[in-house]
Amino acid sequence: MGVIEKLKTDVLENGILDSETIHHEFVSGVHGRKLDFDKIPTGSDLYELWLDALVEHIKANYNPLPDFYIGVANGANRLAVSIAARMGNGAIGLMTDKETPKSVRFSTSAADVISSYKPDFALFLEDVGTSGTTSLTGVEKALALGAQRAEVLNTWQRNKKLAKLEEAGVPYQSVIFEPLPSFPPDDCDYCKAGVEFVPHD
Repeated sequence: MGVIEKLKTDVLENGILDSETIHHEFVSGVHGRKLDFDKIPTGSDLYELWLDALVEHIKANYNPLPDFYIGVANGANRLAVSIAARMGNGAIGLMTDKETPKSVRFSTSAADVISSYKPDFALFLEDVGTSGTTSLTGVEKALALGAQRAEVLNTWQRNKKLAKLEEAGVPYQSVIFEPLPSFPPDDCDYCKAGVEFVPHD
């Protein structure tokens, strides 16, 4: 079994994806089974496997390699520094902060680094791609600060396409492409089936 397939299997076996007995309301209001990569402890075997899968994908799909890795708060934030260190090519890892539930911003120091270096290629790391809305806010800010190129890499893409990124013309890839159904509240198949519902907090 390859590292990416093992990551997918381990995510399913370790409760990162809601079990079939529960579903959540997302920030957008739709309902579905939630993927929560925040449940993976930093430094755990599953975290190291997550990094291995990302590194394998990056090395196989990006040439030249990114010179900046930027984590999308909150789920993928910690990946940026870990991946930059793993790549070993002098890349810089930066994190973002939540501005609103659907947008991120840079701290003053992170913004200064981007505007000083003006990276040739900044790769945004996102744990779960749903529409691309949050990632897009980071990409737009990085480009405005002087990044020459910015793309998004999702660990798991839960929709067939990430509409907001496509509308903006931002390239994106995903390590795991497996769409998961989501429903408007009034037409939620999970609610109709009596599956436990967890409102968005």
